[in-house]
Amino acid sequence: MKKFIFLLILLIITSGAVLYFGWVQVPENSQAVVFSKITGYEDSSIESGSFHWRWQKLIPKTFKVHIFDISSHSASVISEGKMPSGNVYSSIIAGRPDFSYRIAFTVTYSIKKSNLPEYFRLNIISPEDPVKWYSDKDRIIESEGKKFITSLASASSSLSASASVEKKLEEYLNTTFDDINITELTVTDYNIPDLELYAEAKRQYLNIIKNKENLILESESKAVKENKELERQLELLEKYGELLTKYPILLEYLKTNPEMDILKVKIGKKLEQ
Repeated sequence: MKKFIFLLILLIITSGAVLYFGWVQVPENSQAVVFSKITGYEDSSIESGSFHWRWQKLIPKTFKVHIFDISSHSASVISEGKMPSGNVYSSIIAGRPDFSYRIAFTVTYSIKKSNLPEYFRLNIISPEDPVKWYSDKDRIIESEGKKFITSLASASSSLSASASVEKKLEEYLNTTFDDINITELTVTDYNIPDLELYAEAKRQYLNIIKNKENLILESESKAVKENKELERQLELLEKYGELLTKYPILLEYLKTNPEMDILKVKIGKKLEQ
């Protein structure tokens, strides 16, 4: 009996030790990606709040648990610049209005849990520094956000109400990033120029350019006409020269009768026939 009790206690202790040493603990608001030199990375991450046990953990130096914080993370973006050709358009308006814009927004997001095992496997998330993934993602979000706002500024009519821009930004980022869940996007600063004045300045500037082009075209057309007229006169003079060479007596006659315009007209008509 004592032997049975001893074996039972030993079994309980052994079971408890096996249970304890194979237990995978995951901190709150975190996900764990399990790696074993025997079985490799597991296909799914495990979360806190549940009991997880892995037999591979019982084998020394073969098991690793990568903890990743999945709590919401925020990235702040500030995009500022001038409307396209803003300085040029401003130069023709009294008071030289400022056509600069400044838009700031904050994105709150979290990684999609399903991506964690693959990201650790491919070293997109570094096991040595998993937090670096957030700083890298912040920079990419900042770059994409600025690029999108610049595109909105290029189509100036798209910079209307801040709520509209906020919605467009969220839609764009959700489409661009398929590995995060955006839980909130808030425009924190929205400073844009007078878009009607900008449109009017653009219209006036384009009219000035168009008028200059018209003047150049008219000048070129006039020059072409003058060249053609000069060529015609030169051809006429050449024909006069040929006629006078052929009939030198006409030259003497014209010298003695310079008032004979009718002769010039008749000669001109004859030459043109």
